[in-house]
Amino acid sequence: METGSILVIIIDGEESIKSVPQSLRDDGHEIIDIQEEDSSYVVVVRKR
Repeated sequence: METGSILVIIIDGEESIKSVPQSLRDDGHEIIDIQEEDSSYVVVVRKR
């Protein structure tokens, strides 16, 4: 993926939503939005 690209990730489970966004931030990516939908989460990320 190129820098600035937008990626939408669907995450299942409470434990993963606690660790995945922080891991992405630690790698330098920007979390644009996190929405809860039913029993999963939709995470929108901009690649840096």
